[in-house]
Amino acid sequence: MKALLRTIVIAGWALTLGSCAASVGGLESAPAMPAARAGLRPEYRVFYDALSDYGDWTLVEPYGYVFRPAVSFATWRPYEYGFWVPTDSYGWVWISSEPFGWATYHYGRWFYDEFQGWVWRPGIDWGPAWVTWQMSNQYVGWSPLGSGEGPGVGVPGGAFRFTTVGQMGATDLSSRLETQSDLGVAAAELKPVTNPAVAGGTRIELGPPIARLERTLGHRLPRVRVEDVVLPVGTQGGQKAAHGAATAVPGMNVDETRRAAEQVAREARAMVERGSRPPERLHLVRPIRPGFQEALKPARNPGRPRPSRPDSAATRPDK
Repeated sequence: MKALLRTIVIAGWALTLGSCAASVGGLESAPAMPAARAGLRPEYRVFYDALSDYGDWTLVEPYGYVFRPAVSFATWRPYEYGFWVPTDSYGWVWISSEPFGWATYHYGRWFYDEFQGWVWRPGIDWGPAWVTWQMSNQYVGWSPLGSGEGPGVGVPGGAFRFTTVGQMGATDLSSRLETQSDLGVAAAELKPVTNPAVAGGTRIELGPPIARLERTLGHRLPRVRVEDVVLPVGTQGGQKAAHGAATAVPGMNVDETRRAAEQVAREARAMVERGSRPPERLHLVRPIRPGFQEALKPARNPGRPRPSRPDSAATRPDK
């Protein structure tokens, strides 16, 4: 009988301790952080929170957790669903019609993995696009800057996509793209384009000189002004993310960022469907938070880059 009572008492203690562990001061404890989010650098977790509705975070060694959008593995590729706009401050800026595009085309790098397809590695430095360029008198081509990195045996069809010089700036660009093999003998005339500058302390690539395209076309390309979407400022720990834990990022409101990104993507898709020239002004979603550039700052001395710190995504692939 004493042994039975002792067992009941010990069991009661265990239940009490378990209850205390699950509740502190009458408040339920926060759920465990997902492994993918915990595996990201703290400054990159904002991307996990904001992009969780649009794909998965998967582990690709030695690069760590990377974002894989919920798209067709076989046919989808980055920098294809959207269009380029010419600007005076940043050269050619990519405008995406995808809700995750605010992050994945202006921060970090894409690379191709033979098992996962195209995946995106975060970074905190903003750029008009992270691509490498080629150009001839007939064609302009671009490829994700990180496409030569990471595991994999190569990108099906090649990493570059091309369009004619006359289509640069057209919103229905995705229906007019070609591979290098499509170009035939014209591909031999392609040359790399290097047109660097510094914006907000970060070295960026302006892309094909707009004046050169204008000389080829025989007319001026209307410049587009890109502006930030002003997002409401949240409070530290007050924003609930998709995984249930509080986002400890002052000034970053995940829900507002998602809504703004989806609105900007809808506007871009409408322009793509119309096939019209872009308007004089377009918006970019750039959440303000510590570690990120606080505002768009025009490129200085285009074509004559000043020394600057390299982009974080390019120098810390294994962190």
